[in-house]
Amino acid sequence: LQVKEKPKEEPQKLAEKPPTVEELIRKGEDDRRLVGAPQAPAKKEKKPKKKITSLKECIDIGLDNYMSAKIALDEVKLAELKVTEAKRALFPSASFKKVKTEGDIFNVDFLEREYTLKMEQPLYYGGRLRDAVRKAELNLEIAKRNYNKIKADFIAKVEAAFYSYVGAQMVLAAQEELKAEAEHILGIAKRRYDAGLSTEVEYLNLQNLYASILYQINVAQMEMGSSKLQLEHELNLDTSSYEIEVKEPLQYAKIDIDLEKSVQFAY
Repeated sequence: LQVKEKPKEEPQKLAEKPPTVEELIRKGEDDRRLVGAPQAPAKKEKKPKKKITSLKECIDIGLDNYMSAKIALDEVKLAELKVTEAKRALFPSASFKKVKTEGDIFNVDFLEREYTLKMEQPLYYGGRLRDAVRKAELNLEIAKRNYNKIKADFIAKVEAAFYSYVGAQMVLAAQEELKAEAEHILGIAKRRYDAGLSTEVEYLNLQNLYASILYQINVAQMEMGSSKLQLEHELNLDTSSYEIEVKEPLQYAKIDIDLEKSVQFAY
C-alpha cells in the first residue's frame, strides 16, 4: 500500500492593516520630495479680526470706506490748491534759466553760458486777478459745505443703524432675562401641578406663555441679526477683517417736552 502524504499548507498571512489618512499624506509628501515636485502650499494662519466696539470707530471706518465722502474731500483739497494758485498770481513772480553749451568746431573748442532772470509784477488786470481769488474762495466754501453735508448724512445713517443694533441687543437681553424668570416660575408650577395643588388648565396656560416668550426671543435674534447686517452694509465693512462687537447699553434719559416751546420751534 502506498501512503500519499498531504501537501503542507502554507500559513495564512495576516491581513495588512490599511494605512491611515495621515500616513498617506506623509507618503505623498515623501514622493514629491523624491521627484522634485513642488510642495503642497502651507495653510495660512488666519489673522484675528479687528473688533469694532464703539460708535466713533464705526463712523471713522465707514468714512474711510465711503466713496462719496472721499470724492468730496478730494474736491475740497483741489479747491484749496486753486485758491493758493489764484492768490499767488497777485504777487511778483521770478524765474531763472541757465543754459550751457560746449563742443568744438573745426578743432576749436568753445564754451558758452547763458543766464536769464525773468521777473513779473502784475500792475493792472482790470480786477481779473481779484475776481479769480474770490471765485476760488467761493468754490472752496461750496466744496466744504458739500463735504460737510455728505458727511452729516452718512453719520446720521450710521448712527441710526448703530443704535438700532444696540437696541436689538438690549431687547434680546431683556427677553433672555424674562425667559430665565419664566423657567423658574414654570418649574414651581410644575411641582404644584404634580402635587395636585393646581389644575391642568393653569399649568397649560403657563406653558403657553413660556412658548410665547421663546417665540419673542427668536424674533429678537432675527431683528438683531438683520440690524447688524444693515450696519455692516452702511459701513461697507470687510467682514473678513473686521467684526462688530458692540456692548454699549443705551442710557435712558427723561425728556421734558414743553408744548409752547415746541410750537414756537416748529414755526
